[in-house]
Amino acid sequence: MSEASFGYEATGTLHHVGELEWIIKVWGDLFTAELVIESSGPYAGAVRLLVGGKEVGSVSHGVSADYRPVVEALNARGEAATCRISADRDE
Repeated sequence: MSEASFGYEATGTLHHVGELEWIIKVWGDLFTAELVIESSGPYAGAVRLLVGGKEVGSVSHGVSADYRPVVEALNARGEAATCRISADRDE
């Protein structure tokens, strides 16, 4: 297990404000998200961020291609791909 800090911002979070407010209330400003690859539809290949089964955003399109092989490799081994999220409420 290794950990790295990249400081990328999630996209689409404005569409999930209610979920994020609930998550912050329950878990605080620092929490873990599961990275899940969208398998079909117009956004197939997008890397979604899920917390407690709720979508809270996506990995930016510009870097999602870097994440997909890692998520796929972990999933192939039966493991979930996760990352830490720090909620910045000032924006």
